[in-house]
Amino acid sequence: MKLPLVFVALSVSILVGCATPQEKIRAQYEADLCSSKHPQSNTVISYLDNRGEVVQGDVVDKTGFNDKGFAAVLAVPLYDVLGPPREGWGSCCQWVLDYFPNYYCGHQYCRANQGYSLIGVHGLARAPDREQAEHMALENCKTAIQQFANQVGTSPSQSELRCKILKFEWCD
Repeated sequence: MKLPLVFVALSVSILVGCATPQEKIRAQYEADLCSSKHPQSNTVISYLDNRGEVVQGDVVDKTGFNDKGFAAVLAVPLYDVLGPPREGWGSCCQWVLDYFPNYYCGHQYCRANQGYSLIGVHGLARAPDREQAEHMALENCKTAIQQFANQVGTSPSQSELRCKILKFEWCD
């Protein structure tokens, strides 16, 4: 019974070792939302202090929150790529049903998203209640996408500015 557990642990460690730097940063944020984070590039962090004001950056002193703790929410872009989809005849690789080995590269009709990866873009927020934290995290995520788009010299469409809640934690 120990052999399968060792195999799973080894597989996970190998997969984590192959992760891109952006995926590693996202994994760090997901692992413990309650600890203070230093903003990475393409990450916007803010919190709602006990006076009800939005403060940019992460919580430095948790004594400013009430005894009940606070909600921490991580939001990420809804789509992983910023840029227009490509569609038409060309050279591309894709999965093809009824073809062996099911993966074909060649001149064919294909659809693909080409553009910039949004894996490293995040919005993180902390607030006394979950609803406020979720709203702030989504807004921070939109701001992070816009900042990233400005860095790479493109303009995102309204649909590319959409975000989703990835994780929520209640922090003491």
